[in-house]
Amino acid sequence: MSEVAGSSDRPHKPNSKGLYGDGNTSTTGGHNQRLRKNLLGGGGTNYSRRKQGRDGLLTQTNSAMHLLFGAYAEGLYSQQFLDYEEMANSPIGYAYGGGLLLELQLWKYVNIQSGVGVRKQTLKNKVPNFSLVDNNVVDAMGYPYHLYYDFYNRRDVGDYLHVQVPILIGHTWSKFYFLLGCKLNWTIKANSNITAIGSTTAKYDNFLGTFVEMDNHGLRKDVPIASRMDMLPEKGDFWFDVLGSIECGVEFASGRLGSSRHPWVSKSRKWRFTYRSRIAAICDVGLSDLAPRTANSLVEIPVDYKWDFATFKMHNVIMLNKITALHNFYAGIKISVFFDFYDDSECRLCGDYQTEIDMGGY
Repeated sequence: MSEVAGSSDRPHKPNSKGLYGDGNTSTTGGHNQRLRKNLLGGGGTNYSRRKQGRDGLLTQTNSAMHLLFGAYAEGLYSQQFLDYEEMANSPIGYAYGGGLLLELQLWKYVNIQSGVGVRKQTLKNKVPNFSLVDNNVVDAMGYPYHLYYDFYNRRDVGDYLHVQVPILIGHTWSKFYFLLGCKLNWTIKANSNITAIGSTTAKYDNFLGTFVEMDNHGLRKDVPIASRMDMLPEKGDFWFDVLGSIECGVEFASGRLGSSRHPWVSKSRKWRFTYRSRIAAICDVGLSDLAPRTANSLVEIPVDYKWDFATFKMHNVIMLNKITALHNFYAGIKISVFFDFYDDSECRLCGDYQTEIDMGGY
């Protein structure tokens, strides 16, 4: 019986060709090399072909189960879509915010994310020029006339503070990921700052022409007006909204924090941290109708102070009685950083793939 290549006296390390033995080409050695590619650990399975990560495992950051703790910051373009036939413009502005995140990554297929955050929103609206008329006015001499109010250069600015809880689910491919779901949104603070220019003029039925700039008669020109108010009805009240949300971006994973010689150690196991960062485009659309259904008009003029602009009360456009639909919209950039707390393990399948055939004596 002839000696088979790869007997028990051969070296226990592979040669430059990845084979065991004295380097002579043999039928049995070539057969073994081809055979082990189809065996567990031989590089022939989907699992074993995965790229080896910095932790020595073949799972990478997108496989297995990970519990991620993180924080985020965002900058957004913002708008409110409103249905108001007399208002052609919708409030537009910006928003920014941040918060804490908790994400569960199940195997390599599903990401489930939640957390809590705050978002500061500022919206501005240029209100078209408008006029009002009061037909029940009498001057000091007892003559009735028509009092006209003209308002122009009006700017409505709304400042809002929201508390949000995201509920998102998604998937990751290599470095790319997406999340889809909703954000529960509570508006806990809403202030309105309004500025405008006002003028008053008068017309008499028994006199010709228009009477202007008669301050001693209450007819004034180009008077600055300012009004500030809390848009929430009562202290402690809030608006609730549900935002449909989508997030698409890129993830950058990094290695361990801490050295292999001095890991964080529990009593019975070794634990380590890794960290990863993300940058993404996000879009949130309000699904709830926030129209207030109030009786407010653009401006309230006290009956006893018809000529005193300082007493006029102006309401933000989103608080008007003619608003029939109101929805928030956001689009922008989100940056996240996550810390991954995982069990430090040793991969038995990493390195040069071997089978029992390569161990010698077979």
